Amino acid sequence: MSFGSTIDRATTLLTDFERLRATSRRDPDVTLKARQDRLRRLLALVNDHAAAFEDAISTDFGHRSKHETRLAEAMVVEVSIKHALRHLRAWMRPKRVRTELPFIPGKNRLLSQALGVVGVISPWNYPCSSRSRRQRLRSPPATS
Repeated sequence: MSFGSTIDRATTLLTDFERLRATSRRDPDVTLKARQDRLRRLLALVNDHAAAFEDAISTDFGHRSKHETRLAEAMVVEVSIKHALRHLRAWMRPKRVRTELPFIPGKNRLLSQALGVVGVISPWNYPCSSRSRRQRLRSPPATS
């Protein structure tokens, strides 16, 4: 790979990232229903293209068992998405927080809001599952 092609790839990544960020800022208050829809469509996308993922990863490795890829990649991503679907309502629910004495009898609540787009660089050997596990460790997941 030449230095020029590395810069071209970095420029392309930055352009894509900026486009995604601009899109996320147009609709910062994503509803529960919209997030659930996005997660369900992502789940369908993973299921519909599982064979293509398996073929691509096998090609990248020179040969990798489709069963290993299915277990280590697609199934982990599916479980992560299903986990997010089950817990999304609770993650989005406003949380009561303590009201300081000067502000009583007022009430405070904490509203979770999407912060935008996150660029994740994952390891080459398990590209899909490593990414979804990192997102699952954060609540709420990146579904803006």
